[in-house]
Amino acid sequence: MRLSLKWFVAYAATALYVAIVGGIFFFNNYVFIFGEKLQQEIAEEVRARVPVMVTALAANRPQVTFSETEMMNNWVRSDDRIQSIIYLNRNASIRWHKTGDYIGKSYDDARAEDVFATNAVAQTYMKQMPKVVMYGSGMYYDMAFPLRGAQDEVVGIVNLQISRQSAKELIARAMVGYAVSCIVVFIIMGIILYIFIYVKVVSPLNGLSNAVDSISLKDLKLNYKERNDEIGGVAESVSGFLSRVKKEFKGMEAQSKKKEETEQLWWKALLAVAISKGSRAVVVDSDNNIMFANFEINVKKDGPLHLLDIFDGQQSEVITIIGKAMDTPGKVFKGETSVGDTKYVIKAVQLPAQDGELRTMIVLEPEK
Repeated sequence: MRLSLKWFVAYAATALYVAIVGGIFFFNNYVFIFGEKLQQEIAEEVRARVPVMVTALAANRPQVTFSETEMMNNWVRSDDRIQSIIYLNRNASIRWHKTGDYIGKSYDDARAEDVFATNAVAQTYMKQMPKVVMYGSGMYYDMAFPLRGAQDEVVGIVNLQISRQSAKELIARAMVGYAVSCIVVFIIMGIILYIFIYVKVVSPLNGLSNAVDSISLKDLKLNYKERNDEIGGVAESVSGFLSRVKKEFKGMEAQSKKKEETEQLWWKALLAVAISKGSRAVVVDSDNNIMFANFEINVKKDGPLHLLDIFDGQQSEVITIIGKAMDTPGKVFKGETSVGDTKYVIKAVQLPAQDGELRTMIVLEPEK
């Protein structure tokens, strides 16, 4: 997998994780905020109508007044979030309900007939504090508010069942906005990150790779622009490595040249003693390149001379003898050949390998 793709996968995984965690956080936050907002709005509506209800309740009138009835009917019609209003007296009997059959019933009797959605009213009576209970799989609030008289005495309770549909719609719209914002932000950040990675990482690495591919064995030099970052550090390390390799090559080349010169002196002294005057001797390596010859070779060529440069294809006997010698190291093979007007006896032998290097000696002696 390429580096840019790995960065993309890592970024996508991180972005998805952040989006999910952020989504959970914001969803819970929206639920709390919009839920609190809905409760506060309903509480404000109750607070605006408290004076009318408290005045009637403080007068100890057992029957609901016309003004209270009109207020309750208008209240239900004016706010579509209100599913039901139950208005209770000091003794917990129902003072007003949209269903007239329930008016005058005690809390216990009405509770037995499932008039109340939850026990929010009972908790408000006991604690004399407003109570909000969620029910219906989170679709509704059951809200009970105590109504206090002049001496801070609870003279009644108003109980409202409120739909949370509007709050849920607000939350859904907010979450859609959050998702769209995440997508836009992640796309912009992804583009910026991609440009940064491409400019600062991928492109310099490609340049370094091309520079490494173009290194010549002749100079062993890395042609790469200096950079003050990690990639520049890698390029500097590669350049240092090439310098050391070049130095090693020079040492090996000098050692090889010295060894070759020593070997040539050795062969020159050996053949001067072992080969009779007038005979020609050639020593070749395992690639049939000429290492030493005791006669002048009039061949102009760049690079090492090959055995075929002095023995052409017409001298098949020479080639055959040399081939047999190379196939059977240590054994001397003989034959005859002609060079110009002179006939020669040819001898060839491949010497035992030393330090993994093979040498083959070919001697041409003039026929007597």
